[in-house]
Amino acid sequence: MDKDQFDKEFRGKQFEHQLRTQDSFDTRAQGVAVGVGTGGSVELMMRTAEGKFMWQNFQPVQTAEMIHLMAAAIGCTAELKPRGDFTCWRVWDRPETASPHPPFPSNEPDPTQGGIGDK
Repeated sequence: MDKDQFDKEFRGKQFEHQLRTQDSFDTRAQGVAVGVGTGGSVELMMRTAEGKFMWQNFQPVQTAEMIHLMAAAIGCTAELKPRGDFTCWRVWDRPETASPHPPFPSNEPDPTQGGIGDK
């Protein structure tokens, strides 16, 4: 392969790489927003470069898992603690044998609490 042939093929590969890079921007989120859905769910919305939106609903346990995964990705741990007001919809009392990471799967909502997490 001579130099002219090499340069031509190299420029072609550079062009293909630029096209793949540009295509990747179409599937990359440019903005992220978090909202509240029904039943205690959390909605994660992502806006693409073209202004299109993608979203995913997470149940509370999935949301807690996502928080722990994100913390672990940066070498941290997250301690979650429920708010003591109407926004906490389930009981989060920690049994002694439970994992240190809430929400604790062994807990069932207490119907006598009327939606308040504190007993």
